[in-house]
Amino acid sequence: MEYRNIDQDINLYNGAKRYWNDDQISKEQLYWILGDKGYSEKEIDNAITDYYYIYIWPNILLNRLSWIMIIILCFLTLMIRLL
Repeated sequence: MEYRNIDQDINLYNGAKRYWNDDQISKEQLYWILGDKGYSEKEIDNAITDYYYIYIWPNILLNRLSWIMIIILCFLTLMIRLL
């Protein structure tokens, strides 16, 4: 099996979460931990990538979008005052 959904497989979800957030384990450690449970390196790589794009990337975009909106609002406020 080459792909497992991280939202349906708790081992992959927890492993990817530990890789990105909590314990900062290395990829080699993650391969070793999940490899013993029968996961292939490709499945682990897919889980790491999925976790990033599902849980981390949206937070980065939201943060950037909030800064852009603040700048736009300040600019519009300044333009209204100048009129």
